[in-house]
Amino acid sequence: MIELKSCPFCGFSAFIEETDLEWKDQFPYRILCGNEDCAGSHSWASTEEEAITAWNTRADGWISVEDRLPKLPTRTYDWFLVVVSDGLESDITIATYSTETSWSRTNITHWRPLPKPPDTGKE
Repeated sequence: MIELKSCPFCGFSAFIEETDLEWKDQFPYRILCGNEDCAGSHSWASTEEEAITAWNTRADGWISVEDRLPKLPTRTYDWFLVVVSDGLESDITIATYSTETSWSRTNITHWRPLPKPPDTGKE
């Protein structure tokens, strides 16, 4: 099994949760932070391996909005991957950041630049 990395928000150990809720039958697994005071969690996945891979992918390279905001040298706005937390759960989505108006979404706790698209061999 793939090693489960610690929480990217607080550093606590994480664990996998499996639910038998009827409405989660296609995506029964998710990862949660073991710190009850942390809102770290990841969206539901169809297998344990998918849940762990998704959690581990988000566990590296995130920047807290409390540490710094994006710098935009050539544009007035750009797209970023962001973590949105309502205090109970966190989720990853995309949002824009503007030097004039700040974030296009509320409750953003962490951000990171979008990855470069894969090289498909086509221009």
